[in-house]
Amino acid sequence: MRPEMIAADKNKIPRSRRTATPRKWAIAMRAIAAVFGGYGFVWGAVACLTLLLIAIGVPRSESVIIATLLGFPLYLFILLWAFASRSLVRVSFALIGGAAGLIGLSRVLRGLI
Repeated sequence: MRPEMIAADKNKIPRSRRTATPRKWAIAMRAIAAVFGGYGFVWGAVACLTLLLIAIGVPRSESVIIATLLGFPLYLFILLWAFASRSLVRVSFALIGGAAGLIGLSRVLRGLI
């Protein structure tokens, strides 16, 4: 086959059957980082806020409800920020580091209360 025929045949392949482009991988990685990293970050934030509310005298059931309700808009903000940010590396490190820090802080607070 001539090279121009091979190029013409390649253009006939539907887009769905072509290999994934680097942009598709970047979007998939950003979605994974946003969903799982955001979950860990919000989990740590809700745990810390719950323990802080208990420490200032709010009943346990009310502090759990308050912290959980504040966690929903925080999670939405994190998802939107993860896709709006320019750097996937910055998003990943911020979410992983923030989640680890908040979960660690909640463990420390749990030991103090």
